[in-house]
Amino acid sequence: FLREYSKEISGRVFCVKYDLSELWRLSKRAIRPVGICVCFLGPDGCGKSTVMRETSKLLDGSFHGSRRFYWRPGFLPPFGRLRVWNPSVEISENPHPHRHGRQNSFKSLVRFTYYFCDFFIGYYFVVFPLLVRKNLICFDRYYYDYFVDMHRYQMNLPKWLPKLLSSLVPKPSLTFVLSASPEVMMSRKNELTMEELVRQHNVYRSLVGKLPNCYLIDSDCSIDEVTTKISEIVLRHKALSVARDM
Repeated sequence: FLREYSKEISGRVFCVKYDLSELWRLSKRAIRPVGICVCFLGPDGCGKSTVMRETSKLLDGSFHGSRRFYWRPGFLPPFGRLRVWNPSVEISENPHPHRHGRQNSFKSLVRFTYYFCDFFIGYYFVVFPLLVRKNLICFDRYYYDYFVDMHRYQMNLPKWLPKLLSSLVPKPSLTFVLSASPEVMMSRKNELTMEELVRQHNVYRSLVGKLPNCYLIDSDCSIDEVTTKISEIVLRHKALSVARDM
């Protein structure tokens, strides 16, 4: 009888220890998620969408899953959909980013505030849970786009406003600025004037030294070379994160 009772007690103690260890592991994962959030920036024609898609495929076996987002987390519906009388649909491709004029300052501020909430709240309700589950998150554009081209989002606001509030926006684990020659980008997508393309090209490149964990990637070379280089950086970052938590 005492032997059976001792085995039962030992079994219960083991279960309690196991549950506590799992609770500790999950709490550590919640505090420091092992998933990685990657942001791809660059002018139209630099190859963001293709590079992001191929990088996700290449890294598929290193994570428990992957998700791709366009610009923002998407926790809130597109602002235009709030117009019940004439709702609009948000698209991930904008063949004429400067075709629409800028809205007035008041409308721009309302839209900016709305999407700012999506970047902030959406990260914790959409992105963060995926990071905890060891997912690879890829953003085609991000909040940092405001620093370069607010006309794309039809906003007429001072440049200092998005920069002032950027400290409140959750930062991606890694940011890649894709850089190709303006002539190559123009041949890929003839959506902006050469003058505007050159301006954006220079401004995006200037972000490399200002954003945390930001890398400049030459996208003039082959897609395999680009995705291999990015994948190596992502895996190295993941390895350092895992080693830090051991």
